Amino acid sequence: MSTNKNARQDGPGATSTSWNEGSSAPRTGTQSQHKPRRWTPQSLHAHVERLIDRELERCRACMSEPDWIEHREWIEEHARACLKQELEKRAARGAL
Repeated sequence: MSTNKNARQDGPGATSTSWNEGSSAPRTGTQSQHKPRRWTPQSLHAHVERLIDRELERCRACMSEPDWIEHREWIEEHARACLKQELEKRAARGAL
């Protein structure tokens, strides 16, 4: 008896080989090389905010509370400036 590995299963604990099938969520990981991701302004803005939040959490975990209170503002400014610079480079080469 042969089974189709790509078939979608129904029921509790069922999985699908295509997790984003029918989803509007951004695809990650398995994008084909010939089909670059196209960002909408809203999805790019949300992605940038998630990146900033993760960077701030990473920095906060390495600092004491008084240091974090003192330095949070310039750390966030620096993170935003660096990310903006990187996004401008990617946009210039057509990667966004």
